[in-house]
Amino acid sequence: MTLHPITDPHDVAVLPVFVTFIQGLRGKPEAVGWISIHLGTGLQQDTFRASDAFPPFDDLVSFLVRIALGPLPAGFELDEEGVVKEWCAGPVADPRLFRFSLTRDESFDGRRGTALIDGVFERRQFVREFYSKLSRFLATEHRPDLWRFEPLIPHGLMRLEEALEQMDAE
Repeated sequence: MTLHPITDPHDVAVLPVFVTFIQGLRGKPEAVGWISIHLGTGLQQDTFRASDAFPPFDDLVSFLVRIALGPLPAGFELDEEGVVKEWCAGPVADPRLFRFSLTRDESFDGRRGTALIDGVFERRQFVREFYSKLSRFLATEHRPDLWRFEPLIPHGLMRLEEALEQMDAE
């Protein structure tokens, strides 16, 4: 987990995050074993291909709980069956905010450590956006018949809901 330093944190704008979960792959909604996760900040964006062979959802939810409640730094790797993307979260001076960095790590094509998204985000907005979009996806759009292995519902989803309630109480 590597976070490169921000040169002057006072000059960094706080970015919003926008998340979309889509069953299948771009142009292939019936693709078995895949869920696309689009992550954007308005300035930067990337789409991840979550595979049922390497399901990232439990790691993602644990990562979000750490962003919500700490301690930071935290991170995990999302394996797209060949392309690995490293998600890192680190503290900044203001406890309501955190540093998020997403890097592509695939040494075979010379793009090891390529930053895809990097910035400062508001903890509550970041976590709430993921939680609300994942919950909505599971309730209305997810097709279990296209997800072959373990059930998609992350084990820690209730813990994430509790973390959001705790953040709102603070």
